[in-house]
Amino acid sequence: PLMLPASLLVQPASWHAISASSWAALGYVSLFSMLIGFIFWYKGLAAGGIAAVGQLQLLQPFFGLGLSAALLHETVSPLM
Repeated sequence: PLMLPASLLVQPASWHAISASSWAALGYVSLFSMLIGFIFWYKGLAAGGIAAVGQLQLLQPFFGLGLSAALLHETVSPLM
């Protein structure tokens, strides 16, 4: 949000050149990744307590590596 005015001044976008699928992808990421994710996260924090549930955030990189290996068949090396 802070960079939007600066980006519009430096390089004005042609809104007509953006495809409908790009707008749909932006809407999907905005809605599901951010809005709904934050709603569930804060409801979980309220239900379980910040001290207990907040520690799960420290495990997020490991969950990300594990899920990328399981779902996307990415190779996970010990150096990661």
